[in-house]
Amino acid sequence: MKNKIAIILLVFVGLFSCNNLSDSIQLSASNVSNEKNKINFEITDSTRFFIANELTKISYTGNYPTSFPIIAIFLEESVRKQNEGSKSETELKIIKDVLIKGRPKSYFKIDIGEKITTISAAEDEGLHNGINYFRKLILEKSGKIPLMKYEDFSAIENRTLHLVMRNDSIEKFYSYIDSARYYNYNKIILEISNQIDLQFFNRIEVTKKKLNRKDFLKFIDYTIKSGFDIIPEIKLLTKQKKTFSNKYPELLFNDQTYDPRNSKVYEKIFQLIDEVITLIPCNSIHIGHDEVYGFGEKEAEKKIKILPASLFAEDVNILFQYLKSKNKKTLIWGDMIWSRKEFPNERGNKLSLENYENVVNLIPREIIICDWHYKSKFSEFPTFKKFDDLGFEVWGATWDDLLVMSNFTAYAKKQKLKKEFGMIATTWNRDIKTVYEIIRKSGKKFWNE
Repeated sequence: MKNKIAIILLVFVGLFSCNNLSDSIQLSASNVSNEKNKINFEITDSTRFFIANELTKISYTGNYPTSFPIIAIFLEESVRKQNEGSKSETELKIIKDVLIKGRPKSYFKIDIGEKITTISAAEDEGLHNGINYFRKLILEKSGKIPLMKYEDFSAIENRTLHLVMRNDSIEKFYSYIDSARYYNYNKIILEISNQIDLQFFNRIEVTKKKLNRKDFLKFIDYTIKSGFDIIPEIKLLTKQKKTFSNKYPELLFNDQTYDPRNSKVYEKIFQLIDEVITLIPCNSIHIGHDEVYGFGEKEAEKKIKILPASLFAEDVNILFQYLKSKNKKTLIWGDMIWSRKEFPNERGNKLSLENYENVVNLIPREIIICDWHYKSKFSEFPTFKKFDDLGFEVWGATWDDLLVMSNFTAYAKKQKLKKEFGMIATTWNRDIKTVYEIIRKSGKKFWNE
């Protein structure tokens, strides 16, 4: 029965296989660039090999493959397709070892022997990463791997891919998830748009390209079983052109921003939040709050009524408290929070009011700040360190610029931070080829390459 289920799933997963994304792995320690990672690497015998083939026995301890069948199926597919006709009876053991202590969640170790290979870690995430590395070895070496010992982990605890579910086929998103798993991401921020079949959006407008609820829930299940924590992003406060502006103009502060002073606003918002967390198992919600309407140069020319800092902070606090009551953490974009007086060279909104300089002191320190820098040509990102100094957990965010990916990630890794930190690869409005490049290049930078 187990084999039948695996075969059925393999047919489905095969549609979104990432085998073509394999990067060459150099079997030396030279690919380790992060001094914080104490990584052991040793080829114990380059003349003898572990032969992956259709006879290879794969065994698991811990939650595999029940909780993460997608990863298990990709592994089995990679192993079984190698060395056709080989009679080598080898064994691959996936071991959840609770005796491994004092290591990050991403840590794994691999011991490749001629007959038995073990991949072990204390956490599920470490096993995910160990399996990924072993799959890359299989693909690179055509299933014939020299005997070796290897340990690895990332200095970045939260390696996150940001996806926008808007005007794309669901098949693309499955392939993005597979690619993200291959490149060792562990979290997905999923922006919730009106393309998704939610009651809140259905009351507002009918979208032509609507992703029905059943298909959406299948995708969510696939993502979780691929080993990811999902963080829904709900665009709140501003950028409300397709929500409040269409249906509830009486609740607006300006053309695209709802009015935090009106209690009826939160009757609607809380309904949306409740619907999202009912559909998507999650520990955190991203509440948006970037690029508040009225601060741009074109908007200034139109003399748009600008939301005061006090109302921005009031909205953040209301949402934070509501999410806290639901046992959810709050994430927020950082561009409206850092001081332009203190960081005049940073690229953010072109204009700001002086009273926004104090917003950072008006919001709870438990909030996670997502500090985005997409086109900066600097090698340092002092807003990132400043947020940590103020007591926030901070995740850096990049986009499609390789120099920024490299510089920002390197800067973040070098900082002595008080709290756990992360990096986010955003994919805003890019074609599928560029999205794959972002996933690949950012994923490698967020790890140790």
